[in-house]
Amino acid sequence: YLERRDSDRQQAVAAERDRLLRDMHDGLGGRLVSAIALAQQMPGSSGDGNSLRELRMALDDCLTELRITLDSLEAEQHSLGESLAEMRFRLEPSLRAAGIRLVWNVQDDALEARLPAGHTLQILRIVREAFTNIIKHAQATVVWLTLAREGETLRITVLDNGLLQRAGSGQPGALSLQGGKRGMANMQRRAAILGGQIEVGPHAEGWQVDLRFPMPSSGHAPPNAALGSAVV
Repeated sequence: YLERRDSDRQQAVAAERDRLLRDMHDGLGGRLVSAIALAQQMPGSSGDGNSLRELRMALDDCLTELRITLDSLEAEQHSLGESLAEMRFRLEPSLRAAGIRLVWNVQDDALEARLPAGHTLQILRIVREAFTNIIKHAQATVVWLTLAREGETLRITVLDNGLLQRAGSGQPGALSLQGGKRGMANMQRRAAILGGQIEVGPHAEGWQVDLRFPMPSSGHAPPNAALGSAVV
């Protein structure tokens, strides 16, 4: 009886996950794609060019967030390297449009780390927050993403050269609150969920977001972990 109850519960969770995937993909996703297409067709005069560009960036940002959430709901578990590569695919067009070159530096022994889906989502959102801040505020030309394994700890850093460019522009400390207090609080909360730590601040090369968290134990996340994390 207990085995059948657990099986029924897992099937119900899987069915609800599939329903959410379809609804978000076909409903909200389709509407966002249409809105982006309309924004791209709008002629931008000199007066409203900046507003139109900001609208396009906001719509692209919404679509990226939706795709990350949809990826996290997939029943098939992916390695951390695969999940980050998927995010790279989603974000590179926005980076190129902002004139930012992405340098990808990942170690082989960290690529195959497999985490609970809920944990992977927290990592992706931290990385996405870092990239969004760079695109919007850093005025950077290069950003480096590094994934490494240090014993039983995984480390992800996102480093950009924006602070160096601003250092000589008469704007000292312009990036000291990069992302704002709320963005910082969200990053710290997500790092705590991972059982890790995050440091954000100036670096010799520019500005760095440094996330460290322990490798997962042999235990597995509960069946509804991915669903609950994505909906929150």
